Amino acid sequence: MATRTVNPSFSLNIKGILWKFKTYLQKRFIAVQDRLGWYGYQNWIRENEPVAAEIEIYKSRVLEFPHEIGFCCLLDGYRASTAYIELSLKSLAAQIYPHWQAYCLIPPSNIDPHLQSIVDRDPRIHLLKNLSEKDIFLKAGIADYPAKALSMILKEINIEEGDFLFCLNAGDTLSPILFFRMAHTLHVNSEIDLFYTDEDRFSFEKNKRHSPFFKPDWSPELLYSTNYLKSAMIRIELLKKSLAASDQETSYMGLILRCASKSRKVCHIAEILFHFLDETGEGETRVENGNYLPAIKKHLELQGFSDVEVRLTSQGLVHLTWKTDQPLVSIIIPTKDCLPYLRRAIDSIHQLTEYPQYEIVIVDNESQLAATHQYFETLGEFTNIHILRYQGRFNFSKSLNIGASQARGEILLFLNNDIQVINPDWLTELVRWAILPGVGIVGAKLLYPDGRIQHAGIILGMEGHASHVFNHLLENFTGIFGTPGWYRNYSAVTGACMAMRRDVYNEIGGFDEKYQLVFSDVAICLEAIRRGYRVVYNPFACLIHHEGRTRSRYIPVEDINTGFIQFQEIIERGDPYYNRNLSYAIRQPTFRRRGEEKPSERLKHIREYFGNYSKTNRNQSRQANS
Repeated sequence: MATRTVNPSFSLNIKGILWKFKTYLQKRFIAVQDRLGWYGYQNWIRENEPVAAEIEIYKSRVLEFPHEIGFCCLLDGYRASTAYIELSLKSLAAQIYPHWQAYCLIPPSNIDPHLQSIVDRDPRIHLLKNLSEKDIFLKAGIADYPAKALSMILKEINIEEGDFLFCLNAGDTLSPILFFRMAHTLHVNSEIDLFYTDEDRFSFEKNKRHSPFFKPDWSPELLYSTNYLKSAMIRIELLKKSLAASDQETSYMGLILRCASKSRKVCHIAEILFHFLDETGEGETRVENGNYLPAIKKHLELQGFSDVEVRLTSQGLVHLTWKTDQPLVSIIIPTKDCLPYLRRAIDSIHQLTEYPQYEIVIVDNESQLAATHQYFETLGEFTNIHILRYQGRFNFSKSLNIGASQARGEILLFLNNDIQVINPDWLTELVRWAILPGVGIVGAKLLYPDGRIQHAGIILGMEGHASHVFNHLLENFTGIFGTPGWYRNYSAVTGACMAMRRDVYNEIGGFDEKYQLVFSDVAICLEAIRRGYRVVYNPFACLIHHEGRTRSRYIPVEDINTGFIQFQEIIERGDPYYNRNLSYAIRQPTFRRRGEEKPSERLKHIREYFGNYSKTNRNQSRQANS
């Protein structure tokens, strides 16, 4: 009797279909939970934060650290009630790591017997009675102190070299494991000069925590949009150097900007360890005020920027502009027929773009339609449009490289043929950031035709190899990862609209032509980062993307396998520009649930089910089993 052999590719396909169905159900369940409010922040707290028994275990580990690292808190209680001051001091006293000091800025008239008794019971708590409000120029909290005031305060406190200083407003509280986490991290890496953690808000009246903010790892450009370092703990040597190099009116926020830029290492602890007092009401949008905007302006001017403008939009977003040169930009557009989309892209560029110095390089891959070739002939009247012919099997990466090889611009802008310009300053916005020395690649905010987000940055490991975060959300969305309206750094931005200097492109070696259709944009961004450049997302460069209108959803097997090899390591570590507490299962930032498939496991399943068998292998399997 003949033995029937099962086709291995058929078996894998069945497993792949079942796995895809399972992941689809998981995504839908998470979306339904979020929409109906079945899973919220209180659920996440119960599932993720340490309980009393775990905290006791941490206490027993404090003695593991051979060197005593000290933490010094400046507590501003000038305009606070005794209840708020007591709340902050109790959270300090509850720290399981004991090496800390607190210096309280409180007017003598506000020190009642109850508060004095709290101070007397703990020798680590000190009242600074020698500094009057006039002396330290108090305004609306420590974040607004000028450098002169902070220098005066430092002369009155006892803080040793190597210790860390941070500021707290009365009513703000700390997780009991905050200092423990930092001391443990410093024990592993002693070069850290600045710490920050995730945060939330605390409603005193409701005795409830809400509005968490899960931050990325160190993202210099994000700091221009939101002060996510307001809880920063700074090594005292670095702070003193920054004070010495600053004029006396520099704000505390300006000092943080300087310290962050000069720090040997900035460390993010991805846990909610700061709880800021909220007196505005649950769900209020974060709007920057005080000295934040002037501090950014001054910081940019100190770096050599001229004609700097820092303003808030009507949505409360920080928008930066400064004077720039206007180098020639080469807009490189690969295409094959799809004339309506290409025509709209070219027309919108010509009709709306205010930037004067650009050329368009169209890379045509064997367009077949007569109407397309007729349109190409009409473009001959434009001296800044050039058409290159690319023969052979379509390779998106190769098309981009061919265009770059013939382009004349100092800035290379790679653009899909299904992009539509809607704002006159889009190209100016991209060039402004692309010419900066430390920036390698700049991406834009792309919208679907209905106005929802198509691209606002790429997260490695999201839904597989990589996906667009904030996808399908409204432009003004604000959530636990912030908003798509902020400047940010990412591991990658989409090649549908991507700008870079020619010298960066040449140093990298262009796009990797092993990728036929997808992932070459991710790969070139990762290579730029590996070489020390930053990838920047600029939300004020905004266009419409008619995504996928010019190609199918097919992803070549070779691209799946190559992406697996190149992205596996970073996906296993976790994308530094996302937060491990957020779900990688869907594109909209939401809480990570227990039981979710790890991004690294999902990547392995994609390769196992859809990447291991090329068409040749499948044909060989069919022949062997026939």
